Amino acid sequence: MGYNIMLIDRKERFKNCLEFDKWYNKTTEWKENVDYNDYCHATKNLQSFYLEIIGVIKPMNGKYAPSIEEQNNTDIIIADYCISKEAIYMDIAYSDITNVFDNIVSLAKKHNLALFDISSNCILIYNDGSYMQINDMFYENFKGMNFDACTVVGNCLMISRECIEKTGYLDEIYG
Repeated sequence: MGYNIMLIDRKERFKNCLEFDKWYNKTTEWKENVDYNDYCHATKNLQSFYLEIIGVIKPMNGKYAPSIEEQNNTDIIIADYCISKEAIYMDIAYSDITNVFDNIVSLAKKHNLALFDISSNCILIYNDGSYMQINDMFYENFKGMNFDACTVVGNCLMISRECIEKTGYLDEIYG
């Protein structure tokens, strides 16, 4: 799994985070009767975006995918695309995202698409610069509730100075 971004083309903006969540969950069930490697069933804006972005970020699958030999070339940036009627989901290697993120944002604006930055901070950015913080939905709906977590990224940042002074520093062998 890499860095995940979704480009969205809808006639209307989402009214709130719950409406977005419902749409997102339905869309990512991937139950449309289409080939998700083919862009032809997507909206015109998404089609235009796709045909332009694959000049920079090659598709892993589908008719525009480079050969296996070409994919093994380290100079080629590849993404796994999943294309629905109203969205293009992109999975890009973390090592490549800094080289192409600005291209994605620029092309999203050019083609009047909203950009959902899933891997960063779950923010939905519209092409006019306005945005919806999707994390707000979780705060609103799960306020005061606790859940078990199998992994907490940045958990060492949760340790207070007082705790470190009493117990000592973390051993570097743990990363």
